[in-house]
Amino acid sequence: MIRDIKSKGKTACLIFQDVQKAYDKAWLDAILYVLNKNGIEGKNLEITCKMNTNLRAKPQTRFGLTREIKIKDNIRQGGPPSVIECATLIDEILKENHTEILRNTNNRTKTWMFTVDR
Repeated sequence: MIRDIKSKGKTACLIFQDVQKAYDKAWLDAILYVLNKNGIEGKNLEITCKMNTNLRAKPQTRFGLTREIKIKDNIRQGGPPSVIECATLIDEILKENHTEILRNTNNRTKTWMFTVDR
């Protein structure tokens, strides 16, 4: 596909996004912003915020559990909502990248986007 596009003198763009450890680094404020941008508001947004606020954990190490730590600015891991929250954020990042590419190439670019979780 890429060779075919280039042979026609056009531009091809590939975006690769590595989301390894995505839940560990998913920024709560960004997720809330994107959810709101996509129509989640009022009580639903408030519940999502409360579910991901004042989180605590005791990480497991090879020496056993650590002391309890406070988790700030991240989402709760392991629950069904976290999958949707994180996927919504990743989707928004890809859409923004695609929009920027189209703007910089006057909409003359074929773009493929790949998301990988190693």
